[in-house]
Formats: sequence, structure tokens, C-alpha cells
Amino acid sequence: RLAAGAGIEVRFWDAATGKMLRLIKDNPRQADALAFSADGRMLATGDRNGSIKLWDVATEKSTHLLNGHANGVLALAFSPDGKLLASAGHDKTAKLWDVATGQLLKTFSGHTNNVYAVAFSPDGRIVASGGIYQPVKLWDAQTGELLRTLPTFPAGTSFRLSSLAFSSDGKSLAGGVIPLLSNVGGVLLWDVA
Repeated sequence: RLAAGAGIEVRFWDAATGKMLRLIKDNPRQADALAFSADGRMLATGDRNGSIKLWDVATEKSTHLLNGHANGVLALAFSPDGKLLASAGHDKTAKLWDVATGQLLKTFSGHTNNVYAVAFSPDGRIVASGGIYQPVKLWDAQTGELLRTLPTFPAGTSFRLSSLAFSSDGKSLAGGVIPLLSNVGGVLLWDVA
């Protein structure tokens, strides 16, 4: 399946055929961030007002409304086991949520600007977060401790990370980069250790 936010709607497509399968109109605000759980049973949507909705894909019903970001949610990622959700936003934080209860577990503070990307390591122990004009940070998902700050670009470079993804073995981290003063993007690759 593929999902995309379109105004106040969330649309689902069959990725193999391109056929639209479903349309959810129960989202009162524009969905700017979306993420599926690994098993495809849950969908998270984040909106411009800082709220996150968790959806049961089969029933198209919202299971939880999560409020914790001061304003817009820019990125979402489920842990590999689907028990945790990481979110990032305009409020310069990343957050960690319990999917079953909707409870806020951790707030990762320390970014100096908007956070546009979050990702879990394959074992679910590390959350990576990054954004605009700033290094990527690696956090311990259990304790909330900052483990490491990864270098990005030389000072004065105008960029933003649009996405983050760990390799399947968790040894490397990739970041999609959008320069703010040109149309040419790229990918950064880090050795996590």
C-alpha cells in the first residue's frame, strides 16, 4: 500500500496497480506527515497544528489522538516492532510515543531549528533525528539519552535533511539532503559507529 496526505484527506493506493483503494476524510487538518507500521496495520498522520492521529488501516478508524508538539508535525516513523512512534516537528523537538496507549514517553530536545526527519535503527534501540542547518542526532530510545551528534556540512551551508534511513544491519545511516539555495540535492552517508 501507498498513502499520501491530500489536504484534509488521506488516500490509499495499491502500489502494484496504482489503483486508489480508500479515501479517509476524518482528518480535520492537513496531514503533512505519514508513516505506516512495518506490518501495514497502522498508519500515523501528523498535521500542521502539531497533532498526530493513529489509524487502524483495516477499519479506517482513528485509535488515538496524540498532542505534544507545539506546532506542525514534519516527520513520523514507527519502530520495527510497531510498538513505538517517533515524531518530529517545527518545535525543534523529536518525540517518542507508545502506540498502544498513545502516551508520550520521551521528548528529544537539543535541535536548534525545525526537525524534518526521524528514523529508527533496525533493532529499535536508536532514534535518529535531523533537520535544517544542523547536525543529525542519535538518541537512545529507551533512556532518551543523546548518544552521538553526526557532522553534516561546513558552517554557512544552507541545507535541510528531508529524510533519514538506517541500513538493514544498522551500521550506516543515510540522509536525503535538499540545499536551500539551489535545486540540486544529494545523500549523506554516515558510519554510525
